[in-house]
Amino acid sequence: MADKTAKIEGDTTLLTSPTINPPEISIIVPCYNEEQAIQICIDKIKKVIKQHNLKSEVIFVNNASTDNSLVILEHNLSGFKELKILNEERRGYGSAYIKGLAQVQGQYICMADCDDTYDFGDIPLFIKKLKDHNGVPGADLVVGNRFEKKLPSGIMPWHHQYIGNPFLSFLVKLFFKVKINDIHCGARAIRNTALQKLDLRTHGMEFASEMIIKCAKLGMKIEEIPITYRIRIGTSKLNSFSDGWRHLRLILRYSPLISSLSVFMSSILGIKEK
Repeated sequence: MADKTAKIEGDTTLLTSPTINPPEISIIVPCYNEEQAIQICIDKIKKVIKQHNLKSEVIFVNNASTDNSLVILEHNLSGFKELKILNEERRGYGSAYIKGLAQVQGQYICMADCDDTYDFGDIPLFIKKLKDHNGVPGADLVVGNRFEKKLPSGIMPWHHQYIGNPFLSFLVKLFFKVKINDIHCGARAIRNTALQKLDLRTHGMEFASEMIIKCAKLGMKIEEIPITYRIRIGTSKLNSFSDGWRHLRLILRYSPLISSLSVFMSSILGIKEK
């Protein structure tokens, strides 16, 4: 059967031939101007699918890239039957994921960035944690921990590694009683049944915190696994101050503390929520 193009919510969605049976695993990768890393990520995803015989679909969400990212994705359609491409015009980490998560068919959903910082070879480890074993329920959400293994020097800005991430992770652990030490880790996996209960809405980087917090508030089982983290390929899209503040504001909003403080600070600082 030939490749085909479909329309979803006004955005072009490129599909290869559909499989008869729904996939067990959905792999979602948001992409904004990652032309230097995207082919590397695609090749690594194809490798892990083949090595472990994963029944999967792979969804790349092109987040209004202005470089050759979409061209590279389209070039891979003919030789990658699991690949689906979605276009999300509203910029933002959360926007891309909300678009992709709305289309997933898999029972288990794996998420990772498109900059080669995460090892797609870890996907089976995440899935193993989600699955039930000998009558013991698996986790609802599994988050990677970049800090359990020694990080190479200079792999991330010092204020992210030693101040921002530890502080925000501490607050989430304190307020929501979760045992997660790296709440901003982009490598994670979630059961589809858990996802359907979350009503995720944030459009920026705070989406990562929102997912963990909402899982915790619903009493879901959250676990973490150590992962390998590498220096990113290409230019980082993070804005340390505004992204960090949006994470903090979200934590305060859902915490037992009075959320009016965060609203007041936002108005003083002139930061609008995405």
